[in-house]
Amino acid sequence: MTPLQEIQTDVLVIGAGITGLRAGLAARCAGASVLIVAKGAAASPGVIGFNAPVGPDDSVQSFFEDTFKGSIELANPALVRLLTENAAAAAGGMESLGMRLDRTSDGAWHLQKALGCSHPRLLHQENRTARVGMAVLKRALAKGGAITRGGVFVAELLRTREGVVSGALAVDLRERKILFIRAGAVILASGGGGGIYAGGTYPKSLTGDGYALAWRAGAELVDMEFVQFEPCHCIYPKRLGLSTTLFAHGGRLLNAQNKRFVLKQYPTGEGAAPKDALARLVAMEIRAGRGTEHGGVWCDLTDIPKKFITEGHSAYYSLFLKHGIDLTKQRFEVGPAPHTFLGGVVINTRCESTVPGLFAAGEVAGGVHGANRVGGNAGTEIHVFGAIAGASAAAYAKSRGARTLRDAARRAEKLADSFSTESRSGHWNNFAKSIRELMTAKVGVVRDEAALCEALVELKKVGDEAAGVECEKSLGDFVGQIEIQNMAQVGACVAESALRRKESRGVHYRFDYPKRDDAHWKKNIYLRQADGRMRVSSRKKGAGS
Repeated sequence: MTPLQEIQTDVLVIGAGITGLRAGLAARCAGASVLIVAKGAAASPGVIGFNAPVGPDDSVQSFFEDTFKGSIELANPALVRLLTENAAAAAGGMESLGMRLDRTSDGAWHLQKALGCSHPRLLHQENRTARVGMAVLKRALAKGGAITRGGVFVAELLRTREGVVSGALAVDLRERKILFIRAGAVILASGGGGGIYAGGTYPKSLTGDGYALAWRAGAELVDMEFVQFEPCHCIYPKRLGLSTTLFAHGGRLLNAQNKRFVLKQYPTGEGAAPKDALARLVAMEIRAGRGTEHGGVWCDLTDIPKKFITEGHSAYYSLFLKHGIDLTKQRFEVGPAPHTFLGGVVINTRCESTVPGLFAAGEVAGGVHGANRVGGNAGTEIHVFGAIAGASAAAYAKSRGARTLRDAARRAEKLADSFSTESRSGHWNNFAKSIRELMTAKVGVVRDEAALCEALVELKKVGDEAAGVECEKSLGDFVGQIEIQNMAQVGACVAESALRRKESRGVHYRFDYPKRDDAHWKKNIYLRQADGRMRVSSRKKGAGS
């Protein structure tokens, strides 16, 4: 028998990265009681800063135009407007909490120009922006009285008989107990799904749980075909992350024949290529047989001024040097790595999903980036929409009375009675490996109909096999089984959307449909579950605001 704990809170936040912390702080400041839960230890997101139109020649309108154009005109204009109009205030808010963003000697912002931006607008604290930001938010939350609980896997969102999300059923993996959480509102801030691919830039534990939770609750998803790959992740001698910002300052890419292949399409250099194009060009060069020994291409940063790397990007310089690579003196092998999910849960300007009581913000939400993300906007998104989600959820929770969850309470009691506290079996790792390998091979940077159809068949097979495994009343196996089903379901959403979009746009590249087709596909693909089946629809760009 497993212990059962009942918890009551106004706002439940699922995810303890910057988005979740920012949402929790906003909800707490609005007077709501807040519980923040996370599956594992929250890692700092892989962003070196965040965009805000604070430069002398910059403007909100210019920022909006860059972002909407960068989305290949598929982003929700209302969400882009929110992002761009609130970015400067988000920066000021973080500084008011104690974050010290870099400035020049005369007190002006020290701004960098990210890929896809017409002006320098990337605010940062050296290259420790994310880590420092998380520390600042944690201190503010600790003072405010919010509760943060790690090692909690959320298995299911609980709904009333009227369909309102009113809590969650979860497993505390550290204390080995079932949690029955009643909440006035729930915020998904669980990040993306990079962990359903092999060799991604995020931890393997990021298995798309938020998408799957929303899916099973009946919420709509959008733009799931758009998965951004980091173009130049070091693949040898060790997998290490690298900022594409460096290509705007003289970084070069060469194939096995020592030719700068990117120049064929971008004569002014690699820094002129947006991330989607850069990832595609690298992948196509490797596919054409002109890759390096370990399946990548050469990255050469030796033309960049040494001080810019050793001081301006000291974390990268130190990390690579630790593994025997001096970025200022030698080249190394890189290749595309799955990075950011650009689609996700459909939200409106209050961060409400299509299911009452459920909110979403950050990478788990869709509509902000469309078919491609401008560099630096991931950092802006998590601050701006985290704050909006927290305030909106708090207001919603205050406006409603207590909800009855008798059926869910009985299910929680039954689970507690049924499971022992044993750890999960090792066979779930084999299921996860199968999903990661097939997603990387068949739903990667370059896609085609045959591979996508095969991926859908194989994902269903893996999901069905995992669902059929007898958990033997182990709490650990109960969690493992749900996690694999989450991975398979999210993978199917990506593959199905990619199959439906018969064109190439932004980060979605179809080898069999290599051209952009505005006449037929200047619209978004929406997915939802109904009666246990996937329902797919497409609507004109920007719908759902």
